[in-house]
Amino acid sequence: MDSAMQGEKRRAPRKVLEYPAGIDTGDGSPLRPCLLSDISRTGVRVRVAEPSDLPPTVTLVLSRSGVFRRCRVAWTDGSDLGLEFLDRKRAPSRRLPR
Repeated sequence: MDSAMQGEKRRAPRKVLEYPAGIDTGDGSPLRPCLLSDISRTGVRVRVAEPSDLPPTVTLVLSRSGVFRRCRVAWTDGSDLGLEFLDRKRAPSRRLPR
């Protein structure tokens, strides 16, 4: 087994992708654009312009139709965030701007 596999501590395999989404901070401000870079059943890695002032929990809006997931900010690394899904179901929410 190579060292990358030995260091892997994720609970679920991730799928690499590049998908636009939005982050709702819950304070009434506009959705913040972000880019999903990988996803699994337990969480997602996103890239945002300003990650430093996000609250500990956010809502990730995954599509223009308004599908969302509540998330906990698990880690930050520059403009990358690790978001852990807090809910298991998907429901309509705010829509992404066109």
